[in-house]
Amino acid sequence: MITPRSLKISQTANGLAIIISLVSFLGWAAGLHILASWGAPFKPIAFNTSLIFFILSALLLWNERRPESRKSSLLLFLAGLFTALFCGYVLKTKASFFSLADLFTNNTTLTYPSGQAATMSPLAAIGFIAAGFALIIRGLLRQNRTAQIFSDILAIFIFFWGFVSSVGYLYGLPLLYGGAYVPIALPAAIMFMLLAVALVGGSGPKSILFSLLLAPSLQGRLTRAFLPAVALLLLVMGWIDIKFRFGYFNLNPAMHISIDTIIMLLISFLLITIIARWLGRDLTTAQKTLRIVSSRHEALLSAIPDIIMEVDTAKVYTWANKAGYDFFGGNVIGKEAAHYFEGEQTTYAVVQPLFFGDENVQYLESWQRRKDGQKRLLGWSCRALKDKNGVVTGALSSARDITEIKQAEDTIAMERERLAVTLRS
Repeated sequence: MITPRSLKISQTANGLAIIISLVSFLGWAAGLHILASWGAPFKPIAFNTSLIFFILSALLLWNERRPESRKSSLLLFLAGLFTALFCGYVLKTKASFFSLADLFTNNTTLTYPSGQAATMSPLAAIGFIAAGFALIIRGLLRQNRTAQIFSDILAIFIFFWGFVSSVGYLYGLPLLYGGAYVPIALPAAIMFMLLAVALVGGSGPKSILFSLLLAPSLQGRLTRAFLPAVALLLLVMGWIDIKFRFGYFNLNPAMHISIDTIIMLLISFLLITIIARWLGRDLTTAQKTLRIVSSRHEALLSAIPDIIMEVDTAKVYTWANKAGYDFFGGNVIGKEAAHYFEGEQTTYAVVQPLFFGDENVQYLESWQRRKDGQKRLLGWSCRALKDKNGVVTGALSSARDITEIKQAEDTIAMERERLAVTLRS
């Protein structure tokens, strides 16, 4: 099920992709070249590339309103199939596949300085093929765990595909990946990364990447904080390194390395300080809340007169309340429950179903040795403990000393039997 957080992330990514594709359309229609390339020396995004991004993002955005609808799943499947086949053809033929606008206008009204302005890059076609298969999986096998893992792998590939091209443009090397292919346009590279984010966010908690990167847990927050910070640091340092080596200055190697080190230390200190302050406030608040709740629970458990004990799967005591320490002694933690048994017992056999996942509360009576050596009868109520995955981690038991009650019951039973014998006589 898609959570509000994952839905917001996916909708934001799809919305940004739609805006970028519409801006590219406007650049083609109005002749504003900068809108289609984001820079005079950059390759402009092809019209048909923008069109595919617009269709895919709009479909994903529409699908999020009805994530369980069969029509939505069918549309995603068809869109993915068409995208994969169409871009597979472009990749296979390596043809100059011109946009519909150029076909309609015979390339007379829409012009651009680059001769390959309306050509989809074969490298972009590879990214679209991966996106198409991701949509096919999402349309057909969204509930399958293995399919979800494969979809996550495709999302990583799509993000990496766009990220490499973006880094190439940042450093002034669009063909960072080498070869002589037409490079992916910068707007297309950005939209590939947005498409990958939308795919992960649209899958919600079912996605492994979502739980790692987007979940509200502490692990997710730390990853979201440090991963972009480290990536930004490396990108900035790479850009500065290029400018120092080949741009503004001509420094000797020792001076260059020294300046690089100083700048990296300053930026690292700034980023870590900001992240630590951001997370520190929440962690401090969480710790205060945890201490308050822990103190309240400890006070409640200490006030309970019954014995409360916790054991692990090996039946070893791992926790006890004050009444438990008073009965068994201060060294009870780490001792097996059987260490305090008196006489032959079937206690383990009675509670064994709990360690197999039984949800019922098991009641039993067991003779136990108190810390002063006295033999006492305890009435136990036991329940299984499980982790978040449903795996049994132990059992929690409460007990009450019923020795006097049992003795009174036995005395009453004996008196009744004696009375019955007397009456029969």
